[in-house]
Amino acid sequence: MTRYTRQTILPEIGDEGQRSLSCAAVLVVGAGGLGSPVLLYLAGAGVGRIGIVDDDMVSVTNLHRQVLYTESDLGAPKAECAARRLREMNGDIVVEPYATRLDEENARGIVTRYDIVVDACDNFATRYLVGDLTAEAGIPYVYGAIGGFEGQVSVFKPRAAAAQIPRPMARRAGDAANRAAEGRRRRDSRRRGVRRGERDDEDNMRLRRDARRTALDNRSAHHADPNRRAAMKLIVITRPDIFDGEASWIAALFRAGLPTLHLRKPDAPIEAVRALLCSVPEEFHDRIVLHDCFSLTREFALRGVHLNGRNPEPPENYCGSVSRSCHDLDEVRRYKPSCDYVTLSPVFDSISKRGYASAFALPQLEMARAEGIIDDKVIALGGVTADRLPAVRRMGFGGAALLGAIWSAADPDAAAERLKTISNLCKIK
Repeated sequence: MTRYTRQTILPEIGDEGQRSLSCAAVLVVGAGGLGSPVLLYLAGAGVGRIGIVDDDMVSVTNLHRQVLYTESDLGAPKAECAARRLREMNGDIVVEPYATRLDEENARGIVTRYDIVVDACDNFATRYLVGDLTAEAGIPYVYGAIGGFEGQVSVFKPRAAAAQIPRPMARRAGDAANRAAEGRRRRDSRRRGVRRGERDDEDNMRLRRDARRTALDNRSAHHADPNRRAAMKLIVITRPDIFDGEASWIAALFRAGLPTLHLRKPDAPIEAVRALLCSVPEEFHDRIVLHDCFSLTREFALRGVHLNGRNPEPPENYCGSVSRSCHDLDEVRRYKPSCDYVTLSPVFDSISKRGYASAFALPQLEMARAEGIIDDKVIALGGVTADRLPAVRRMGFGGAALLGAIWSAADPDAAAERLKTISNLCKIK
């Protein structure tokens, strides 16, 4: 902690606050004039895991204001250069560069791995995409823009009622502003003799100013809508046994968009669980939650641990996600405040455990929802299938955990297709 003494002496931070920073994961979208100082200060403050998304290369016109870069970086990917600089600055943190542009294909897999997203990008398409995903996933969204002598920052913290930006109005405003800015850029380029494709930061800021009122007003109004709920969380729990080819099944599910997998192997020796984790591509490790063999969290960068009767306590000084199994509503009341989320089972008759019948009547669950016992931190488990998801949502659960619905598929591809179908049903309604 000596490194951070100058901030831990502040009563608003202290040692506990510093430990929270070291456990935090922040994604910065855009590593330019705004993203550069954001990244430097996040690294300096000791934020434990920092992601950097930028598909641009360092150019000489960047150097006067994008303070992460030097002349030796010219022509190199900004994300890679920024990551190298932050690692040199603070060897205690993990830095993850993504030298790509966020799009519909890759954004969910990147954005949902982080606790907070900082939007320092320069185009509306990316802003709307990041805004939608953070609202859907319940991730705080920090919006920033700067140009000339003007700056703007807002923080959107999604609530249970959070949902997508109203796309038609926001996109029309964004499209009009983009067209106007493009016309100005071309005229200015012709006057200055600058090549047609070069972007001008002043024009980008003018674009933001033209549309920011409509976009922000729409977002604020939408967050205030009490009749809309965010997308449900989706979890897959593994079979209790380790079987041949299981790593291929797991990888196929992750590639199909699975955000979280619970690795439950109650009778497997730690060597077998370790071997299974080694067989799963490392890029997916931070989406895996362990039910057993918690000591493996010291060997692998996993998402979290899931507490249960076999393992009722997390590892000492553990900073990852902590969830817990609950089998009655009293347990939900007791454990929910100290966990990131809890599972409640069996909500329906189990698919994987023959004879394991639902433990709850519908009026009982509806009353629990009305009393605030069942909410977005409670995940429905047991007998959940695609056709039961509407009922899960009506009961007030924040998500669904799947087991038999996935592992009863014929092969990894079929399991991935089932997951995609269920995932689509979990999206915002």
